[in-house]
Amino acid sequence: MQPWGSVNDQQAMDEVFGIGNWTLYNDYASADPAAIFTADNKFVYLQGSAGTDVDLAGYITGNETAILDWVSSGGSLLLESAGWNNDITFGPATLDWTEENGPSFSS
Repeated sequence: MQPWGSVNDQQAMDEVFGIGNWTLYNDYASADPAAIFTADNKFVYLQGSAGTDVDLAGYITGNETAILDWVSSGGSLLLESAGWNNDITFGPATLDWTEENGPSFSS
């Protein structure tokens, strides 16, 4: 995903992992959890921008067991969300969004 059309995240991934050594999925529909959350993958970055938070929340909800099992087995997960008008729950934690207060985190 490319938040706000920026390639900054992709450039950072290239710097850390090397060009061609990581996979970008442009939508969550094509992101197969059986291929992603494996012992071969040590790090996964899930990003939800203002336009993809609903998709991110759905992906997390639909694959929560696989993701939590992978993390429990030593996988490292970076979960980033704009949180705009969409609550996201993952394991014991929830990112809440309200118009009045903006984002808040609870566990």
